[in-house]
Amino acid sequence: MISIILPGCKKELNEKEPVLKEMEHPSFIPDGIRKFILTEKGEEVFCLSKEPADYKMEFDYWEIINPYEEVMTVNTEEMYRLFETLSELDFTTGEAAEGLETGIENSDTGFLLEFVNTEDTEVAKNTEKADSKAEVLFGNTDGEGNVFAALKGKEELVYRIPQEIVQGFYEIEAFDYILKIPALVDIQTVSEVEIKVENQTWKLQPDVEKGIYKCNKEKVEKDDFTELYQALSSVILREEMTEPTTAVNEEVLKVVYHRNMEDAPEIEVRYFTWNEQYDYVEINENCRFLVEKTSVDSLISQIQSAF
Repeated sequence: MISIILPGCKKELNEKEPVLKEMEHPSFIPDGIRKFILTEKGEEVFCLSKEPADYKMEFDYWEIINPYEEVMTVNTEEMYRLFETLSELDFTTGEAAEGLETGIENSDTGFLLEFVNTEDTEVAKNTEKADSKAEVLFGNTDGEGNVFAALKGKEELVYRIPQEIVQGFYEIEAFDYILKIPALVDIQTVSEVEIKVENQTWKLQPDVEKGIYKCNKEKVEKDDFTELYQALSSVILREEMTEPTTAVNEEVLKVVYHRNMEDAPEIEVRYFTWNEQYDYVEINENCRFLVEKTSVDSLISQIQSAF
């Protein structure tokens, strides 16, 4: 599951990051990978990173930091398919680059991987931060269905990676790696949810620890409250907008999650009219996704009749 680190989520300046060891013959397992950065011609095109925080649920630790600018929840099932592919790459035995037209010299296309250096799944799962890294550079094809690759700083030794695997990396669609919902917010981290439809406003106040749930300061039944709270995350993202909107469209629904933890960022989700079939959703002022108008209308009706 996939996002960016907002100001409230930044690590303290005195919190030191571990120095990662560059492995001579890197080997990694899916559960040990902590960050994957894909670059093409010097430009970062995709970044998937594990970013734990106290206000997150464990499955929500993963973030897509590029290309999205908003916090999105990662589809970990899809993510681990990618990690399985990465773990199958073999860097144990290379061959001398001398005499080969590898195209690796001065290459700025490839990927950086940060990982826990272990083959033990349980050790990997129980180790929070990476301790090792590998930066792989891609070069020319070898004419036999492979791409030359080398570890940065060790370009004299090359490996051959199947071309279809490398091509698959550069065909990654970030949209495939997110849960198709605008926001998933742990109710235990919420002090208040502000909901606005036209000129009508509701304020939901959960106190999970005390088991008290309120709407506009009036106590309501827990089941009614949680049913509506869960419904706020029920609208499905259908597709990405092909181009950003420049028009001033009508806002039909606004949901703001205020948090009860200092480091947890406020999340604002707004829905606007788009066309006869779709509305578009703005997440923390970023417009990128289309949702079905009927789903938004259904959610609005549920909100209006909830309490």
